[in-house]
Amino acid sequence: MSSAAHAISEQDTLLPLISAFLAKRGNIRGLCIRFQISEHNIGVVLFINIRRRYGRSLIEVYAIIQNSAQTHSFSTILPYSSLQIIDHRTAKIGNMSIDTKGTYGSIKDSSAIGLFSWDFALDPQEPIIDPQVFGAFQPFDLRMMTEMALISGSVTMQSQRISFSGESAVVSVYYGRRLPSKWLWLTMNDINRTGYAIDFVFFRSHIFGAPLLQFDVGYLLLRTPDSADLVMAPLTGDVTVNDRNGRIEIITKKYKKTIGAIVFSVGESGMTLLPDNVHVNIFAQGSIGNVQLENKMIVLKKI
Repeated sequence: MSSAAHAISEQDTLLPLISAFLAKRGNIRGLCIRFQISEHNIGVVLFINIRRRYGRSLIEVYAIIQNSAQTHSFSTILPYSSLQIIDHRTAKIGNMSIDTKGTYGSIKDSSAIGLFSWDFALDPQEPIIDPQVFGAFQPFDLRMMTEMALISGSVTMQSQRISFSGESAVVSVYYGRRLPSKWLWLTMNDINRTGYAIDFVFFRSHIFGAPLLQFDVGYLLLRTPDSADLVMAPLTGDVTVNDRNGRIEIITKKYKKTIGAIVFSVGESGMTLLPDNVHVNIFAQGSIGNVQLENKMIVLKKI
């Protein structure tokens, strides 16, 4: 890491997340870092996916950068042979590096103007959320692991460099048998300012890979100034998603008690389209109950 990185003790590293990302050979797996730089009104989503497509393994890297005026997206596809696993803590992918303390690298492709580069140091703030109740068994197509973190470092785009320190971030690792055909992913980490944090995933999944046996699966991690709840539907609660004309309502119940009523708007003008029909909105308008959280939510959905 460059001088932007700061020291993180070994016990506070993202080792379990990085190990999960690197160890799942033969499965779809990915690393996603999502955060907003409040001081500059900029949001960034970085995806690194490893999966099979058209019978061969490859690595997809996407970066989406959005501010109030415009959105830029960068993407590149690399051969699987470009992945070098140094140990269970570190990996090199072309000119990118991922380790238990952060990541750095750059992306340039024919559809982007200039170069996007990043240098992130990640400081974990919460225990890793690993919602599953079957131990080593994986009944669902996709498994998620999430951690809230603080992020420091810089991003550079079109020769403009923005430095930041201690911004709230969400780091996720996902892996499994296949990517769902449709899914919704909502995240927000504003613990340091409002006391609220959300990580929500909803998708249609096969059960133990059976082609004809499918269920809606969702998990919600919701932190408020007064409480923290984790629901894994349909195992420990229920999740209902209503999506109408860009207004999405999520109702989550645990033991028949509503613990999360989240509403957010994702107008088409604010959406960025990625390959595979994935839509991204980094500054969605939203609310939790009666609390308004404007420009706080990062929304991703495949429709």
